[in-house]
Amino acid sequence: MKKINKWDAKVFHSRSDEKSKKGHIPGSPDDNDLAIYRSAIESSSSPMSLVMGMTLGIRQILCDLQHKVTCLEISDDAIDFLSDGIPESCRKNETIVKGSWLEMSKLLNDKYQFVLGDGVFPNILDFNNQELLIREIRNVLHSNGKFVTRACLVTKELDLENRTADILIKRFRTGRINSAEFGHSMRIWGCYDKAYDQNTYLLDNRIVYQIYEEWFADGKLTKEEHDIVNRQYFGGHHFYPPESYWEKLLTNAGFSFKRHLNSGFIYYDYLPIYECTPL
Repeated sequence: MKKINKWDAKVFHSRSDEKSKKGHIPGSPDDNDLAIYRSAIESSSSPMSLVMGMTLGIRQILCDLQHKVTCLEISDDAIDFLSDGIPESCRKNETIVKGSWLEMSKLLNDKYQFVLGDGVFPNILDFNNQELLIREIRNVLHSNGKFVTRACLVTKELDLENRTADILIKRFRTGRINSAEFGHSMRIWGCYDKAYDQNTYLLDNRIVYQIYEEWFADGKLTKEEHDIVNRQYFGGHHFYPPESYWEKLLTNAGFSFKRHLNSGFIYYDYLPIYECTPL
């Protein structure tokens, strides 16, 4: 298996939806998530928004609501692969800026009514930069604006004892979870006891996939299951903190917040959406 340790074109192509070829990434917000994003922003009379990254569903909502949009993205591959994932008529109101989220107040001259970022904080791998990023978001946001983000957390709803790889495989084979639930949960929680550091909140994806390669070789994973799991492949680290850490981070940065949690699919348990307002 080709080792992928950063977000590059191979990752985007391997995760793109085979039916649509529109760059949909498994684990990106679904229709229920996007409805929460839309509800948080659609009443604005000052439609100027910043998107952290290139998330297609969020950009489409902003187009539908006729917002003027800036996308901040550091990866050339992400920009090349995802920039034309929404209609050309929408892109005329978009400006794409290449640069680091950690330097957004230096790179951007405007204040934004909305800052939107889906799953951005798992890519920030240490406590100091987590704090820096939330301050940077606060710095570019209007005093009456909103920061809306879907986080990946060890939530109070998450039952880790029932998210081990053995249990997830049984649930998938008996039709109790679908392939999206299976693949995403296997990567993040399936080997939590072996690959997650509870002091740094870092998941070592490399360890996760080494285990699954061994299982496939030993016949514990079928080819179908191996293919589903490998479609989520990433060989670097991700930062998945407890909910209490995340909410304290928001509070310390001067935000009040509403927490939204969908129900139905098992990945909703650990992917709450936070609608944050400056105090």
